[in-house]
Amino acid sequence: MDGSLFSLTGCSDPLDAVRAFNRSDLSTWVWIHLSNTRDYELLLLHVLSCRTVINDRYEEMSPEEFYKIDADLIGYELAAYDWANRWEDYLDLFSYVNETRRYTIDYPKGNNNDEIFNEHILGEDEYTIYVHFLYRFVRTYNKVRKKYQKMVSGKNTEHLKRHQKTEPCKESLDERLNNLAQFIEKKRRFSEKRKIVGRA
Repeated sequence: MDGSLFSLTGCSDPLDAVRAFNRSDLSTWVWIHLSNTRDYELLLLHVLSCRTVINDRYEEMSPEEFYKIDADLIGYELAAYDWANRWEDYLDLFSYVNETRRYTIDYPKGNNNDEIFNEHILGEDEYTIYVHFLYRFVRTYNKVRKKYQKMVSGKNTEHLKRHQKTEPCKESLDERLNNLAQFIEKKRRFSEKRKIVGRA
């Protein structure tokens, strides 16, 4: 293993590996495993590896492909900071992305959408409201901000923290990657069996 999760895709080219994660069930399986093991450090390393690849080779990608992968990576990074109780990092990333990304989610007009989306609206036309993609994280953002405000004001926040590993991780990075690879292989075999049964 090379310190990233790219080897799980079977792709020798890093950009192809990032694309494979984006197109397949791999990202879901990786998230399930890392959530169950609470190995948020490994998830952050993976996000950093993917972001380095797409930033270095963005000229080989369409704007739509770059947006889709970048937006997914931002979501994973925010989730990792939230679950690792790294509230300041979460808020810093949210603020940075809010200022530097103009990715949108399209919603039909009507049903008082203007009031719901409020300051997150980036544009609109006759039928559609274009809302900043971070809108879907606003509820979590507000919870994290309240936790952080309590922490900096000196209040006890231990009861607000998500559970972490009971002990520091004693396994090496390679061992953790190998465990993940075994989990992915089991998921693949199960998925293939379901496909075979479905054809029968």
